[in-house]
Amino acid sequence: MNSLNRESHQPLYIQLQNIIRQQIIELPENKKIPSESELMDKYSVTRTTIRKAVDGLVNEGLLQRKQGKGVFIKPTEIKQSIWNVGSFSDMVRKKGLQPISNIIKQKVVLIDGHSYFNLQRTRGISKNGKKIWFTFENTNIPLDLFPKINKNYDFSRESLYAVMRDDYDIYPETQSIEMEGIIVDDRINQILDEPVGEALIKANIEVFEKKKREVERVEIIYSQRLKLHMLVGIS
Repeated sequence: MNSLNRESHQPLYIQLQNIIRQQIIELPENKKIPSESELMDKYSVTRTTIRKAVDGLVNEGLLQRKQGKGVFIKPTEIKQSIWNVGSFSDMVRKKGLQPISNIIKQKVVLIDGHSYFNLQRTRGISKNGKKIWFTFENTNIPLDLFPKINKNYDFSRESLYAVMRDDYDIYPETQSIEMEGIIVDDRINQILDEPVGEALIKANIEVFEKKKREVERVEIIYSQRLKLHMLVGIS
């Protein structure tokens, strides 16, 4: 998405945030984004809309303002952890914490005539006896590559990527990703305990192994809590 849809019910500043998020993925860290005037000219929106969009991304930890210089893509562990191929469980364990998962639904579904294992779960950590949920994942795994993966494992306890590597000798390596903003509805409120109407990030990701075979299609919604915890090292 490189343009704004003025007939959409989604506010223009949210649409602009989505465009900039995609650029953040594709551009190097510490790169300066276009100025307010340049963005106003390019997207034909007001300075207020530009500032609201940028302020939201600054608050998310994706951009940073440098006095007298402009706004730059912020080098953060959030970007590395969220947008690079890797296991959530591995990431959390490196922080010395215990990853937890809660399965909401699992079933076999047909997509484009092929069978997939659909797994919906929340991911988070256990800290001081309290469960803190960071993400909601709606993932689809091709059963032709991973036969019986839907029957032989408990993914409330096991790492999906560890199973892929250890039991199927298939290693996720590259990904195609699109980011968008979403507004929390009643369902996401119940799943992630985020306020209705809050703006969150959603990633639509396709993951491939070295032979370019697709190993996963996943939608991930990120709680505000993940950004806050990642900024302080999930402390």
